[in-house]
Amino acid sequence: MKRDPYKHKERFEKWITSIDKCKNIDGMSDINSKLFLSFIQDLRVGLNVSKSSKKGERSFIRLNTIRGKLAFIIKMIEVRGIKDIRNVTAKDLHNLFSDMRSGIMQTRSGTPYKSTGDYVKDFKTFWHWYQKIMKNEDKVIPDITEDLDTRGEKPKFVYFIKTDFENIQRGLIQKRRIYNDEPQGVGGILFNMRKPPFDDIRMRQAMIYLWDRTKLIENLFFNEYTYLDSYYPGGIYENPDNPIYRYDPDRAIELLAECGYKNRNEQGLLVNGEGTPLTFEMSFTAGMDRIFTVYQEDLRQVGIKLELKETTPATKFKMGHQRKFKMMYQNWTGLMFPNPETSWASWLASK
Repeated sequence: MKRDPYKHKERFEKWITSIDKCKNIDGMSDINSKLFLSFIQDLRVGLNVSKSSKKGERSFIRLNTIRGKLAFIIKMIEVRGIKDIRNVTAKDLHNLFSDMRSGIMQTRSGTPYKSTGDYVKDFKTFWHWYQKIMKNEDKVIPDITEDLDTRGEKPKFVYFIKTDFENIQRGLIQKRRIYNDEPQGVGGILFNMRKPPFDDIRMRQAMIYLWDRTKLIENLFFNEYTYLDSYYPGGIYENPDNPIYRYDPDRAIELLAECGYKNRNEQGLLVNGEGTPLTFEMSFTAGMDRIFTVYQEDLRQVGIKLELKETTPATKFKMGHQRKFKMMYQNWTGLMFPNPETSWASWLASK
């Protein structure tokens, strides 16, 4: 009998028992839970594995490892607005794993992922399993994982001289987060107030109440970002009495009703008295889709259709100046000495 000092078998069987009771994975959609559990059960006994894989049962160490990594990947994909893993694209996967490699996504302890290649390999195992079971039903599923990078990260070496190490031990060198009054830039969603429905402040407010920044900060930015509630945030020029907007879908629905959008059509979209559905197009630049797909899904839940349009920075800049947009995301740099006149004066609106 093989020794199991880390109780991998006990951990796996305890997990299976808990799943048998609830029939679902916490934090995962129903369809993704069903696929995930079917995959683990097949992998456990060696069913529907690729030709190059070994045959037979998998070890409990392997089962515990792959279920942890795969569950994380599926949940992160759901955070990005894809609730059915079968609809994920090669680009979606590339963006996710690139964020893990680059350090945009970090572990709970605030450190970069050191084994992104292992996560890629485990997802490839899952996808190849899905391809095989679909093939058994005479359905051909493309391999969206073939271009993913499975290489491991190169180790990074940090060298200390004797004096550095002594200073760390004595507490003279410490890791600290320091806050200061350095000017910060601002970024946010622009609404074209020259055209309906965003000429109504209630509509603009409703869209901001549906912008769940808390979800983004916690799940995509690992609590390293803070809320922006001022044009001059994080310093002495920020007005503490500014109105605070946080995610509040109930308040948003009230405001939308005040604007005339109370009922839904057959597609589930909010419509006004004339039957016009509430749909918008929003321009963004490459790499921002992982943020706005989350917003897109939250809007869909209340009956608003948001069409995301990727464009170049130059085109987006031109669209902004020509006012040829309804919604757009834009950033501004911070000023050492804030001057509202040069940034927000109304006479600049037609310049």
